Amino acid sequence: MLEDLLYELLPVLGFALSASSLLIIVVMRKSSGAFRFTVWFAINDLVTGLATVYAGFYGVVSTVYGNSADVILH
Repeated sequence: MLEDLLYELLPVLGFALSASSLLIIVVMRKSSGAFRFTVWFAINDLVTGLATVYAGFYGVVSTVYGNSADVILH
């Protein structure tokens, strides 16, 4: 029950995190000076968002199809 809710929320949160960090990267790409470090944090957030999307879709696939190791071993 809780796992299903979590796996439904992870891709949505990952897409939102990726989109917001991509917006920050686009807006701040020509910045210089004191705010240049924000691009580094936005890149880290983008990677985290993509990993969250992957984890969410992996959870959905493993929930729907079950554990793939059981299919391989039997």
